[in-house]
Amino acid sequence: MMHHEISYERDVNKSYMKIPAVEKSGLDEKLMLRKTYQGILPMEKCYVNGTGQYWYNISGRQALDAYCKVHEINQGLFETLVLRICSQLEMLEWNLMDSRCLVLDPELIFLNHSGEEISFILYPDVQGNFLDELRHLMEYLLTKLNHGDKDSVHQAYGIYSLILSEGYSIADLKQAVLSSRVTEKTKQETLPFSEMPATAEEEEIMEYVDASSDGKEDLFREIEKKIWGLLERAKEILRSKKENKEQIPMVVYPEEHQEKVEGSIHPTICLAASSGEARGVLIYEGMLDYPDFELAKGSCILGKSSRVKLFINRETISQFHARFEYFDQKYYVEDMNSTNGTFVNDEMLHYKEQRMLSPGDIVRFADVKYRFL
Repeated sequence: MMHHEISYERDVNKSYMKIPAVEKSGLDEKLMLRKTYQGILPMEKCYVNGTGQYWYNISGRQALDAYCKVHEINQGLFETLVLRICSQLEMLEWNLMDSRCLVLDPELIFLNHSGEEISFILYPDVQGNFLDELRHLMEYLLTKLNHGDKDSVHQAYGIYSLILSEGYSIADLKQAVLSSRVTEKTKQETLPFSEMPATAEEEEIMEYVDASSDGKEDLFREIEKKIWGLLERAKEILRSKKENKEQIPMVVYPEEHQEKVEGSIHPTICLAASSGEARGVLIYEGMLDYPDFELAKGSCILGKSSRVKLFINRETISQFHARFEYFDQKYYVEDMNSTNGTFVNDEMLHYKEQRMLSPGDIVRFADVKYRFL
């Protein structure tokens, strides 16, 4: 695990993670700074007030620990993560770097918001034992698995058992994952056609087949009509989505322009409850038709993904943009390393910075402004 202080900084365009540099630079550091490596976040060495720091560009990425607060780890991601670790170890060996330079702390492994792209960091302060770090990571992942997926759980515990055994190699680990993939693929390919899961459309067509008592000619005619109906319905859904998207203008209104517009979409309301405590409400302030939100007394995510509770359909909003937490009878907002940032009273939040909200605060997600009450 990383035992150095980690801090974050962002400007309008980029977000950085900063870790103190080692006091005495060696060959590993020179190799890390010399070029970039596939699957590894580029590292720069900067000096602030005479103190060296390693800066990693983490723009558009989520740390694994933050990602797991929103998603469960499925079998595909688990397998990909293990295989990427094996590949990075081979890369380190090829470039004559110590394997312990590959950091496996969940806070320092990064994914894009879809989880399809995994990035690691290298740190030249060689400490501890790599196999222990790998074991700790596997134990963390086991707690984040989708335990409703029995195949995923079975495979993950199989990999973990291999890691606990003595004398295993990275090649053994890689082979275990690849063998599992081949077994799963073979199982799917050999599944009898009658046992293959049907799509919703196929099930709907089969209902027509089962219900029909006419001859073959009438049966085929009914199937054909049903297929054309499904195609028309799909076209209608696509048209509807396109029209809804086009209705949202991509215009940022200057403050002075908004003040001159007569009338208001949202009426003036009381800023706080009579007790003076925050009500946990976000009121949209603007001329577009975006919703108001009531925050849950727990954790909730705001973004453009269909999986979030606080949904804003706007191009400037990231899929998972910001997170709200409620504890000690107070509300906090945290930016999730969004592309265009989260602001409280026009002050941009750094990644993983939790800001307590007070009634009347202006919270802006990219160019969409809300007042917290």
